[in-house]
Parts: sequence; structure tokens; C-alpha cells
Amino acid sequence: MYNQFNDIEEQHWWFVARRLIVEKITSRYISASRVVDVLDAGCGTGGNLEMIKEFGAHIYAMEKEAWAAEMATKKSGIAVSKGSLPHEVPFSPLSFDLIFLLDVLEHVENDQDALKVLYSLLRPGGHLVITVPAFSFLWSYHDEYNHHHRRYRLPDLMHKVNAAGFSVRYRSYFNFFLFPLIMLLRYWNEITGMRENDLKLPAPIWNRLLTSLMTKEADLMQRYSLPFGVSALFVAQKDSE
Repeated sequence: MYNQFNDIEEQHWWFVARRLIVEKITSRYISASRVVDVLDAGCGTGGNLEMIKEFGAHIYAMEKEAWAAEMATKKSGIAVSKGSLPHEVPFSPLSFDLIFLLDVLEHVENDQDALKVLYSLLRPGGHLVITVPAFSFLWSYHDEYNHHHRRYRLPDLMHKVNAAGFSVRYRSYFNFFLFPLIMLLRYWNEITGMRENDLKLPAPIWNRLLTSLMTKEADLMQRYSLPFGVSALFVAQKDSE
């Protein structure tokens, strides 16, 4: 799985679009001039670290898989710490102003405990940016292949985020325009018994078209919270003391 991420995450429309959406929405709510210490919690092979560098003076990263952590360090020049949520976190409480948790929470068996730990790592007024896969009815072999425990609806994740102590500043689904097509493809694969992993780089023309479509969606998300999508995005904040 990590080999595939490493091979395609710089170019694949989905990874490119997620970085763009996260960057645009985070910039709306968080002033980089006020952020000092930033954590990428579950950085994988480091595909998001260049984008994350825009948001702080000191960037930290954590990853449980040694090979992925090594690759992330080579890509970014950031010393990636070995660790995982919720019980093997190599950082002290109140260490960060901003934490990114990008398609990680669905991999954690006890997601509520993970959110509480992340709350403790943030300084007062700090922010947590989360992306997760959405809607359990979209569950497919893709989720099994990627070792997901669940997919989320916005109200369910909002309840968990609030229970951990956060206030929610922004929430939306994304991958909105492609939602009907992806839903039909997932259902078709289930009906026919096809078990294919989605992590493939499409033909260049399709990759460009899908990237362009998602760029328009990123602009739309700056004005509206989208009512459905294949993924969900939250910006949550720890209360100031």
C-alpha cells in the first residue's frame, strides 16, 4: 500500500486535489504568521509535507511504518518520528499550534481516544485539520485494502470531535462532483464481485480533467459547505484559556 502511495501521490488527481482543498480551507481559518509548531500525524510517505511547510516555522511528522517514515524523511528533509495514535505518541502535551490528520483517523481502532490525545497535544487556541472517507454505504474493497475501520458521516464525526473537547470551525464533504459516479462504481463492483484497488494513476488526459474538476470544487468549498461527497473535511479548534 505505501509503495503505491509513494509512486502516485505527487501526480494522482485525488492526492493533488486533497492537498489543494486542505491548503485553501486551512488558509481561511489559520494565519501562518501565528503558527509556530505544526505536526503531520500519520504522514505516510510524506506527500503532504511540502504543503504543510507553508503553515509553520517548525514542522514535525509522525508515522508508525518505518519504511514510510524513512521515505518521508528523504522527500521532505524532516526527521519523521516513529509513533501511532492513540497510545504511542512521541510528543509532549501542549507541543503544537496546528495538527494535520489527513486520512488517518479511519485507520485507528479507537478514534475517540485518538482525538483526545490530539487535543492534549495542541496549545490553547490550536487547530486540528481532519480528512476522512465518508458514508458507510460507500464501503468497498478499497477500504479493506487500505485497512480502514470505518467511514464517517459529518454529524457522527462532529459528535466525536466535540466530545474530545474541540469546537468545529468548518465542516464539509468533498469529492462532491464525482460522488454519483463513484457511488455507482462501488455498487457495481460489489454486485459483480470485482475486488480492485482504486490506487492507480489514470491516463494523463483523465488525470488532468479530474484535477481541473477538483480545483473548481476547492474554490466552491471556500464559499459553501458541500452536502455530500466521498470524503469529509473538518477544521476544529481547541478553546483558548
